Amino acid sequence: MFTIVSWYTMNTEYSNIIASYLMPSLNDFYKIPAKIYPIESIGTWKKNTNLKPTIIEKALEEINTDIVILDADCRINEYPKLFDEIPEQYDMAVFYLPWGEWYGHSEGKEELCSGTLFFRNRLICKQLVWAWKIEAQSINNHLNDQQVLQNLLNKEFPDIKIYKLPYEYCWINSMPNGNKPFVKKPNNVVIEHFQVSRDLRNKI
Repeated sequence: MFTIVSWYTMNTEYSNIIASYLMPSLNDFYKIPAKIYPIESIGTWKKNTNLKPTIIEKALEEINTDIVILDADCRINEYPKLFDEIPEQYDMAVFYLPWGEWYGHSEGKEELCSGTLFFRNRLICKQLVWAWKIEAQSINNHLNDQQVLQNLLNKEFPDIKIYKLPYEYCWINSMPNGNKPFVKKPNNVVIEHFQVSRDLRNKI
């Protein structure tokens, strides 16, 4: 069993975004437990996005199931059954975007994407998320939330067992420049991300 967790910044356009994207999906799949956290803005888009591990830490304490973290600007197109099927030995699941397939260059480079994340509700995950929170909020941090998480997994938590999600569970519908990715869109995208934040990051 898993619970879907998301969040949005109050009194910003994100209130409308979550209402237009993720919430209709949760209504369609109403049998999936879900918890949405409204939060106060702390000043800038980057500072707000770096609150993601703080929300996850709270969710892992308040919810008794494993959790699936989804960004507010995504849609669930069909029941995400994979989260019921991930073997118990895996602590978390994440999508690593392969640059060679996606951008057509930098073959072998992979980028962790934090739009879809799965965490077991267990101690090692709580320790990871705590470290992620501390690093993301450090005054010396110049990275975004997913870069911080990728660095922690590589350097400080190399033994955490990661299940790699397929494209279907973290499909991003365009590259940063707005063009379509080089890889063909799968026929059965389960979770689709629309990257609305690209238009908002300079407004918040």
